[in-house]
Amino acid sequence: AALERAADADKAGRARSILDRFLASLAEDARSGDSGTAKLSREVRNAYNSVLTACAYTPADAGRERRNDAARILVATLREMNRFSWPADSMGGGVGGPNQESYALFIQGCTHLFESNSEERTELLRAAFHECCRRGLLNRIIWDKICGSLKPELVKMFVGDISDSMTREKNYLNKYEDLPDEWRNNGSPEQ
Repeated sequence: AALERAADADKAGRARSILDRFLASLAEDARSGDSGTAKLSREVRNAYNSVLTACAYTPADAGRERRNDAARILVATLREMNRFSWPADSMGGGVGGPNQESYALFIQGCTHLFESNSEERTELLRAAFHECCRRGLLNRIIWDKICGSLKPELVKMFVGDISDSMTREKNYLNKYEDLPDEWRNNGSPEQ
């Protein structure tokens, strides 16, 4: 946790190295039959989110190479979170994957590490926003970060891409409160 907020130019790389060692130790524990599902998922998600935090808060003066490394690590980490084999809960469902904090950190990192007019940045933000909404994890923090990171017409386009025709007709594209409930029904209580 201390590494996340440090002014270290290579904290993203160091955080990723710590995550890799942690995941290797979990794999070793799994081979020996030691696992605790909910606690394990929470610890793994927290470890991934620590890497996303380190990336998102890479110092502006870290230099282009370090910032590019942090951007690469940011994207790879969220992709890995989506592919990670999360343990099943007692009812057989998954208890893992990116959460609201993960998406907020990813959006923050994209905004901070990629040029504002970059097509890559726009596409990463679009994909994260769509996945977040699809999973029902949109909250006000994420919405505000998206709106603060993009021109209004891009936000409107992102929302329109995944809205049904009734939502578009009613023009529910401007206020968080007017967005579909299913986009925000699986996260923690509103923040």
